[in-house]
Amino acid sequence: MGVSRNTVRKYLRGEPEPGYAARPPRAGKLDPYKAYLQERIEAARPQWIPATVLDREIRELGYQGSIRLLRYFVAELKPVARPDPVVRFETEPDRRSLDW
Repeated sequence: MGVSRNTVRKYLRGEPEPGYAARPPRAGKLDPYKAYLQERIEAARPQWIPATVLDREIRELGYQGSIRLLRYFVAELKPVARPDPVVRFETEPDRRSLDW
């Protein structure tokens, strides 16, 4: 099998595999401003506030991160447009017209 005897013993004993512990999440530059952004977007509904305007507002509050990071966050908050429902109709078999 090409496996060491010690490896086989370890698995037969049921010892857990060594592994690294997960790192705790680090705070990002945008984290202190996320609550403000969510409140601002909710207050403006159904209108949408562009990310450039929000960037200008939080820069006055001390934000020093990139606008791209802000755009990624704001895109998650944007409501998804539902497609229009398809209106389906059916005709009787003898009523179909073959001349388009």
